[in-house]
Amino acid sequence: MKVNDIIIDQILHVPGPAKHYDSGEDEDAGLFKKLFSKKEKEPKDTFYTSRIKEFGRDVLYDELLRGYDAYKIDKAPLDTMIILTENYLIIPEHEVFPLETLRKFALYTSWNVCTEYAQAREGCPYDPDYVSEYENEEAFELGRFEIRLILTDNFKQRYQHFIFMEVPDRKDFHQGIIDRCPRADDYTSEDVLEGGYFEDGDQDRDRL
Repeated sequence: MKVNDIIIDQILHVPGPAKHYDSGEDEDAGLFKKLFSKKEKEPKDTFYTSRIKEFGRDVLYDELLRGYDAYKIDKAPLDTMIILTENYLIIPEHEVFPLETLRKFALYTSWNVCTEYAQAREGCPYDPDYVSEYENEEAFELGRFEIRLILTDNFKQRYQHFIFMEVPDRKDFHQGIIDRCPRADDYTSEDVLEGGYFEDGDQDRDRL
C-alpha cells in the first residue's frame, strides 16, 4: 500500500557517538574507574548510513519534504518500505540510490518465494500473527511478497536488492522509476508486475 505519513527522522537516522565502558589507559587508575569510565566512540557506519552521509542527510531530508512515493506492506517492518523521491530511491536500512546515475533496472521474481504457500495465501493481506496448519510455514508469510530489484549505474556497478511489495503496488512503483529515469533501460519481467512466481530458467533470462 502507499504510505503518506512517513517519519523522516526514522528513515534518515544517523547514530551519534555511542558511550561505552572503557577499561581505561591509565594503569594507575582504580579498578572501579577503569570499569565504569565512559568514553565517546564513533559507531561504525553501515552501508546505509554511509550512503546517507555521502549524499547528505539535509539534502535527503529536503528531498522527502518536497514529496515522495512510498510503498509498504501493512504491518510489516519499517525496513521493508520502498521510497521514491524526485532524485533518490531509498530502501530504509539498505540503500540510498541517486536516480540520476541509473542506466538499467529491472524487477524480477524471487527464487526465495515458497510458491505453494504463496499461491495458497494469494489475495490475503500480510498477517504477522497468521498460524498455518503446517509447522513452521509462518516463516513464508512475509516472504511471499518478495521480489528482486536490480539496478545498474553509469559505472556499470550492479546492485541487487530483495524487496517486499504487494502486487497492486508494483506497476505504480515501476512506472515511478520510468517517469523519473527516462534514459534508463528497463528489463522488468511482466510476470512480476502481474504477481507471477519464479520458474526454472528465469535466472538465465535476467539481462542485467
